[in-house]
Amino acid sequence: MTKLTQTHADLRAQAAPAESLASEADEGRKTANVVRAKRGRGPAKTSPEIPAVAAARAPSPKGKLGIVVGLLRRPNGASLEDLMAATGWQKHSVRGALSGAVKKKLGLAVISEKVDGARVYRIESEAIA
Repeated sequence: MTKLTQTHADLRAQAAPAESLASEADEGRKTANVVRAKRGRGPAKTSPEIPAVAAARAPSPKGKLGIVVGLLRRPNGASLEDLMAATGWQKHSVRGALSGAVKKKLGLAVISEKVDGARVYRIESEAIA
């Protein structure tokens, strides 16, 4: 009867000498590091600071987010219903886009105020004097 309790390590030790296993393991690590570097999973790259002036001159976003920014730049701003109709998004999606993409990512100051009982959003730099 044969022994079925041999471990994987025992089988590897019988098949190849220890020195060749160590060199193969090192080669595997080198290959994995090269693959990670090519995929961009290496150390974090730091980007130079972008001055506020350059960020202000950045082109407007495209797509539905560009439509939202365009509506917010109107002198009277845009209501939640206007933004929903223009984009086809639901209320929570419009609010999330204002908070996440417009305020945080684009760095635009969005003002929210109630006008005649309806919430109106607009970009601060385009405010009515």
